[in-house]
Amino acid sequence: MDRLGALRSAIQAGTAAEDQRAEWAAGLKGSYNVSDLNRVQDAAEYLRDILVSAGYAVELAPLPTWTRSDIPTASQLADYLDNVRRLRDVLAVEVTLPETMARLTWQGANAIEEALRQVEVLLGNMEKAWFYSGDLYAGEV
Repeated sequence: MDRLGALRSAIQAGTAAEDQRAEWAAGLKGSYNVSDLNRVQDAAEYLRDILVSAGYAVELAPLPTWTRSDIPTASQLADYLDNVRRLRDVLAVEVTLPETMARLTWQGANAIEEALRQVEVLLGNMEKAWFYSGDLYAGEV
């Protein structure tokens, strides 16, 4: 078994030593760690706020700000992925997200990021369309 698999197994089993947790959290190539979780969650909340201000009803599951010593539960990871799915679905972004976070591949991780990126692009396009359609100046003399 490769190093990443061994670390993941130990962390999931709850038997990982502190040095193994530190190695995982330090950004081991191929790992999805606390910085990834927090970055995506921050981006999701940012996009949600923009969508809400544009009149869309979007609710995200509340999630913690993870620290290096945290190991997210399966339920938290399901909520995490569902938050991205909810944002993607508001604007009908066509990115296939992983079914679960279990055994997340680099392609799945990239799909999560791509879904958020496309939501941001579409929001920017919407703002530009308001200006060009004259809605900014509706009712002005």
